[in-house]
Formats: sequence, C-alpha cells, structure tokens
Amino acid sequence: MALLNKTVNELLIDIERGRVALPDMQREFIWENTQIRDLVDSLYKNHPIGMILLWQTNPDDNVPITAIDDATKEISNYSELVIDGQQRLTSLLLVKKGYIFKGAKERTIKLLFNPFEEKFEIEIPPFWISSTRNKRRQYKSKYCKSKDKRQIIIILCRSVSINKIW
Repeated sequence: MALLNKTVNELLIDIERGRVALPDMQREFIWENTQIRDLVDSLYKNHPIGMILLWQTNPDDNVPITAIDDATKEISNYSELVIDGQQRLTSLLLVKKGYIFKGAKERTIKLLFNPFEEKFEIEIPPFWISSTRNKRRQYKSKYCKSKDKRQIIIILCRSVSINKIW
C-alpha cells in the first residue's frame, strides 16, 4: 500500500471522470449545509481536514459500486474506491459543481464567500461572492464590469481568488 498525495482538485477530477467510486457498503451522504460550509472554510484557512482513504482496485474485483456524484451513473473505469472520506469528498464535489444527484433526488448548495470578512456562508447577504463555480462567473460579469458599483468590489473581484480551494 502506497501513500499518495493528491490535491483536492485532482481528487474531484478523478471522481468526475469515474476513476473514484463508492463501494455499495458506504452509508448515504448525510452532511448538512453547515458542515459543508465548515469544511470549505477549513480548506480555505489551510486547516487539516483529515486523510482520505482509497482502496486501489479494478472492475475485475466485482465490488458493487456507486458513483459519488450520481447514484444512477454507470461507472466502468474506476481504479479506486472510497473507504474513508465519502462525506468530505461528496461535499467538496457538491460545492464545486453546485449540485449532485443521489438517486432521483438532486441536492444543491449555494455557498457564498464574504471577501471583507473572509467568511463562508449559506445565505445571501450583500457583498458576498458565490463560491459555487457556476454562480461565481455570474457575479463577476454582473458586478465587476459595472462602473456604478464601488471601486472596492472591482478590486476584490480581481484579487480575491475563491479558486484557491480548487
């Protein structure tokens, strides 16, 4: 067994490409939005979030599996199964994409970032930047290109990088 170091982004790309899956024995994704917010905040602050334990395997092992982001998605090219870290990985994928499917049910999240306080939140207070990938682009195009907004917002949009996590 080897110890591999992967970035969060590398793990999430592996999940999206079907290289990492869940063995069917794993429990359901149960984390609340506040737990997800706290996880992202810990990553942003470079706090440890624990190790992720993956089992290197292959489809010939005939282990019943489920995709992390969509329980109905077919996966045939997996090489690793999540033994420990499913809640964290699913949460991070949910934040990155803004949505996941668990069976026929869609789960969404709108995680926001306040650049003045460097704080993440689930609600939508004024002057917060969405850290969910699809919404972040809308914020930049709506606010940063507008000349009638405060200069500080333009400066923050150029200098604050939510991509630090991804």
